Amino acid sequence: MLTDRFHAARRPARRHRLPAVLAAGVMIAIPAVPPAAAATAEPVPGVLDVSGVPLIPTVLTATAEPDPVPAGGPVTVQVRIAELRRPGVAARDAAGEVTFTEFGTLLGAAPVVHGNAAFMIGHPGLAVHHVRVAYGGDATHGGSAATVTFTVTAAR
Repeated sequence: MLTDRFHAARRPARRHRLPAVLAAGVMIAIPAVPPAAAATAEPVPGVLDVSGVPLIPTVLTATAEPDPVPAGGPVTVQVRIAELRRPGVAARDAAGEVTFTEFGTLLGAAPVVHGNAAFMIGHPGLAVHHVRVAYGGDATHGGSAATVTFTVTAAR
């Protein structure tokens, strides 16, 4: 057994082994902190999906209505999330949530129901707006994103 500081510092880190065989669909929670630190740190939840089933790719389309937007008026962003079809795979509606950001600022989020979502922006300022709409995916669908552009014009 090594007791001096030099050799003790060079000991290899402990490795934790996972079972070699996992059933399809099994989810494993992996702690984000090593066991020695677990007593003093809060674990960060994490899930590793080992189902082996690839996510279905999606395409997100977004439109703004009305466009142009009169000053002081609201605009509604309509979102549709569609699957990129694969032969032999039945279509499924996307679920989850889409987020709306402009220049990195979160404007809000909306639930996806049957592949659709809508979000109203109350009183956007006079300008050309570029709103990024992002879908994070769900248990069967991969994420996708798009940018919708609309213009707010001065009232006449």
